[in-house]
Amino acid sequence: MNSLTEAKIRDFLRNWLHYEPVKLNAILACMRNLARVAGHELDERFAKCALGAGPECAVASSIVDKALLGGGTSTSEYEIRTHCEKWIRETPPTW
Repeated sequence: MNSLTEAKIRDFLRNWLHYEPVKLNAILACMRNLARVAGHELDERFAKCALGAGPECAVASSIVDKALLGGGTSTSEYEIRTHCEKWIRETPPTW
């Protein structure tokens, strides 16, 4: 796990989508699981994964790409917010 990348993702989600820390933990847990399914960790390689791993992984990788100030993806802000809300609903709260 790349802790610097995870901190950038956490800051990006807190400042851009204005999520609380408990909700951030749920989103990051789902993103970690999706990265594992794709065979990566939350790092620069996963940011370039995109649709090669599936539609949910594409959203998670676009979040990582935007947090690392990458070139951008074709994933819309609405789709990112929708998936984040879904991940929050499906994941139990963690402290």
